[in-house]
Amino acid sequence: MMNTRPRIGGAALVALFTLLVPAVALAAGGHGFDLKVHGLYILAFLVTFIPIIIFVGPKLQAYLKGNYDAIKADIDEATGQFKEAEAGLKTAKERLENLNAEIEQMMGEFKALGEKERDALAHDGAVMSEKIRGEADFHISQAVKMAQLELREAVIEQSMVAVEKKLAAQAQKSIPKYMVDGFVQEIEKDEVKA
Repeated sequence: MMNTRPRIGGAALVALFTLLVPAVALAAGGHGFDLKVHGLYILAFLVTFIPIIIFVGPKLQAYLKGNYDAIKADIDEATGQFKEAEAGLKTAKERLENLNAEIEQMMGEFKALGEKERDALAHDGAVMSEKIRGEADFHISQAVKMAQLELREAVIEQSMVAVEKKLAAQAQKSIPKYMVDGFVQEIEKDEVKA
């Protein structure tokens, strides 16, 4: 900010000095008021001061008005800046409150997203677990079926061996052929059913 106040000139200082000289003389006092002596002082004062007022008065008045206007402008500017600062402070407080609300909102959204992601992962895990369980059940059932088939084949093979031994032992006892054929047919039926 530039200083726009007019400067006091030498004439204003002379006027001020001229006003103070009679006042100091009167203040010295001690011998009362004498019109011849003090009247001359008053006349000298008026003769000196009236021209000063006439010539210096407008400049002094302009200086005082300029000084007043400059001070008033400074006060107005300071008031404006104060109001701007208050408005800025109010805006900053509102933004801070809004930021706190936004932070709480964002935290809530993050929490909701986290819960949603957790639920999605739990769901995906359950689906994957179900899929793995289904595949395991399928593989186990296939393994059981294969074991049953292998067991049947082993049982049939052992049965055939036992039958052959029995037949060989009975062949020696002369079993009729129709009985052996019937027994073989029964075994073959059991194989077909299995």
